[in-house]
Amino acid sequence: MFLMALLLPLTKHRKLVLTGIFAVSAAYCGLSYFKGDTQAYYNIFDRLWQFSLGTMIWIFPRPQFSKVVANIIYAAALAVIVGSGLFYTLQFACPSYMMVFPCVAVAVIIMLPETEIGRLCLVPISPLGVISYSVYLWHWPGIVVASYLLSFQVQGLTMAAVLGIVLVISLLSYLFVERTGLDYEDRVTPAVRNRGAAILVGGCMTLAAILFYISFVSRVH
Repeated sequence: MFLMALLLPLTKHRKLVLTGIFAVSAAYCGLSYFKGDTQAYYNIFDRLWQFSLGTMIWIFPRPQFSKVVANIIYAAALAVIVGSGLFYTLQFACPSYMMVFPCVAVAVIIMLPETEIGRLCLVPISPLGVISYSVYLWHWPGIVVASYLLSFQVQGLTMAAVLGIVLVISLLSYLFVERTGLDYEDRVTPAVRNRGAAILVGGCMTLAAILFYISFVSRVH
């Protein structure tokens, strides 16, 4: 992903390259689905089409619809997302053709921000969008830790309680880590910012290497 983000702006045929990446990754994901590869979710090649779809929203021109049509399409996309959250089961997890529907629905919502349906339904929960990246980072560690600490499967009301705690942790993370880092980035010179980014990336890579070694030793013994 880093190489993709770095090299894509350098080509004159970004739309063609991006469409090609999307098509190849989607085909690869489809092949994994027919092979029954349940670990494809963790394979970047199976999921690159999802990232490419997000980038295509930015590069390709947005469609122009009348207000009525835009609201109808937006409402349908919102219904798909809610329905996916309520009715999707593990058999629809990546790789699965069913993943196309929520992904396309999200893309539609991003492309049609100025709708009455959007203002009515999403504006009230926009504060959650502000801390969404922190929630993304913390939700899975919270679920894993809860699974280790509790003697039963985390689901239902227990899952709701765990996610509530995750929201509190995410808010604190946003205020004291993410927001602090962004404010620091705005104050310092580019040289200092780049040096800090290099140190941070190096620290993360070192930590990842340590955790990989611990995991490897644990499996061996």
